Amino acid sequence: MVLTNVRHSLSQKLKEFFATYQIHVSELDITPYTNFDVKKFNKTHVPTSCLARFFMTACSPGDYDRILYLDGDTWITGDVKPLIDYVPPPGTLAAAEGLCYFHRNDMGPTGDWTRKYFDGIGISGDDGYFNSGVLLADKSTWQKMADEAFRYFLENIELCKYHDESALNAVAQKRRIRLSPKWNFVTSYWDWDAQKIIEPSILHFAGGFKPWTARLPPFEKIFDKYNHLEREINLDLSRKRLDDHSVIEEGRNRRRYKTKLNTIFLQRLLQRRKQFRNICKISAL
Repeated sequence: MVLTNVRHSLSQKLKEFFATYQIHVSELDITPYTNFDVKKFNKTHVPTSCLARFFMTACSPGDYDRILYLDGDTWITGDVKPLIDYVPPPGTLAAAEGLCYFHRNDMGPTGDWTRKYFDGIGISGDDGYFNSGVLLADKSTWQKMADEAFRYFLENIELCKYHDESALNAVAQKRRIRLSPKWNFVTSYWDWDAQKIIEPSILHFAGGFKPWTARLPPFEKIFDKYNHLEREINLDLSRKRLDDHSVIEEGRNRRRYKTKLNTIFLQRLLQRRKQFRNICKISAL
């Protein structure tokens, strides 16, 4: 586990807690990934610490030659041994498709924006676009690609709308091996009922809503697990939580969106599911 920009007292307690599970906790200095004009950084719910993944080998144990990276907003729900055991071809990075891939042919503002974004970072959407929440590569390949991606980011900050993810897609391209969405099952896939197509092994709470902020479907049980874990660790993790009014509003918005998907956007939903099935079939793992 790698921590960055975490207060010292909390990091020490986390190290003590996870040591009982034989999980090594390292701390990464923020200096390497903050030395740029932050005014150009696309402001979303994603912090600048997303760039820390480019430097994670600096604090990883030296006796490992492969890296399986998971974002902090992921949750393992199934057997990940096949993913751990999988060895991508030398010089390649394994990652699962991102949402932009499914938006690339949409009619309307989202599709227009996505195609313009792809043009900006010099990629063909039909060749794929991966999410950076779950990544697998040998250590030397990762470090080479990470160095390339960070240089690309520094030279093209305003084009990197999705920050590290944009830069990685720009430099990886044909060096990427496609993983099944089961290894990086983003929140939107639940809205497509894609869990009926393939059972997820790693959930990724991509987007602004996180299941530790409110007890809302489909992640009520995970909210309870976060509560249990916080009590077990006996730490003040300063988790952001939605107030009652925001919980009601968020639930209402999610129901409205699901209703739209199943009515006025039904054709698009069916197309999403078709593409999703195809991705599952052609993925390397």
